[in-house]
Amino acid sequence: MIQVLPTPPRAATAAPAARRAHARPARSLTLLAVALLTGACAPDPPVADVEAPPTSAPARDRWGIPTDADISPEARARIGELIELFEPLDPTLTSDKHDARWHERFALLPELMGGEPEIGYAALHAFTGDVSDSYLVHRALLWVGGFAAPEEARELLKSLMLNYTLGTEEGAQYVVPLGDRTEAALVLARTSPEVFLAVTRGHLMRREAPRQTMPNDEFLLDGWIAACVATDRSPVPMLADVATNLAMDMTSRAKAAKALRDFPLEPLGEAALRSCLVESTGDGYLRRMAGQSLRELLPREAGCSLFHEVWQRETDLNFRAFLDDLIQDNCRGLISETSFEFEEHRPWHPGDPKDDEPPR
Repeated sequence: MIQVLPTPPRAATAAPAARRAHARPARSLTLLAVALLTGACAPDPPVADVEAPPTSAPARDRWGIPTDADISPEARARIGELIELFEPLDPTLTSDKHDARWHERFALLPELMGGEPEIGYAALHAFTGDVSDSYLVHRALLWVGGFAAPEEARELLKSLMLNYTLGTEEGAQYVVPLGDRTEAALVLARTSPEVFLAVTRGHLMRREAPRQTMPNDEFLLDGWIAACVATDRSPVPMLADVATNLAMDMTSRAKAAKALRDFPLEPLGEAALRSCLVESTGDGYLRRMAGQSLRELLPREAGCSLFHEVWQRETDLNFRAFLDDLIQDNCRGLISETSFEFEEHRPWHPGDPKDDEPPR
């Protein structure tokens, strides 16, 4: 099945141009979705002496916006200003120039994100108009288009997030850069949270290697949290699932364990953190994030009792030192020195016993 990139709204012509990828020439993306996806209608036999007119992309201005699109000169100029500001600066310029540009960028970006829908339309057209190869420009256009015109941007953002390649009018495959797909997911989560939750739930809850290329799980998890907050849902069930899911990468699992401390304690979240705290996969960072989240969420007495119990049975010397610090910083007066020896320890050095070796 051929996937297609939806067009931004209010264009008088039907085919937006794709952006460049990997220094290849830009190719316009087809909008004949029904014919391509269903194949329901066979083409008519050719008629003698009649030549079909060639298809061509719409004429665009210097900012990639179709010249015949119903967008005012003022909106075009604002998007042109945005594009120019987010183009990379010469790296040889002094730091004050880079600092000034940074402040200019992030003064204009929120202003346009809260602008009229016409600003969003112009940004979406510029994004599909092959106006720049810069990731920063793509990012700025997606955020402005998504927030200023969320209804019109929804299908574009969804297609970018879900599809590794998109079909073109010439029959070629356009590869969507991973950075663009990631930004599209983050914007979709904030502007169309119900859509984002529906299309990412199965991917985040998988129990095997993913069957399709998607943005990295840690960014989808960021989007899941934002979408849950926007729709007044608790993200704790998904965070607990990701933290304990061995099919997920460790970066995402640690991120989920850390994020659980930002929400009220729920039984499912507590059970997940307790499981991560004693997990034997050897990932000390995940265990540390779980320990720090439990310290923030549990009552002090319950947390200290748990940390002491784990400390007594711990064989990983580095993690035992972490628990030692955790108890000393938070549990004095609750655990008697007769049951817990406050250890003097130092970081591991070459020559010290490994975690799986008994102390010398």
